[in-house]
Amino acid sequence: LINETYSTFVQGLMPSLARPEVDVMEGLTTAIIVDQQRMGADRGARVGTATDTGALLRILFSRLGKPHIGSPQAFSFNVASISGAGAV
Repeated sequence: LINETYSTFVQGLMPSLARPEVDVMEGLTTAIIVDQQRMGADRGARVGTATDTGALLRILFSRLGKPHIGSPQAFSFNVASISGAGAV
């Protein structure tokens, strides 16, 4: 069920695993499978880009981060005012 929530592109990158033979699973945290192969021709592809978690994490840090730095765009890796190490 979790894999069906991802886009078709992301589903195509994920391994096909059989469904577990269980009735109920409780108390499990979310897991992301990361393979160490290139996801395509783009060398700049990151896990956050492929899974769309980057945007969600930027929103989370912009709203809950201390000290408050700014909008979600302040946490983007494509902002000219941020150096390569992510320092503002």
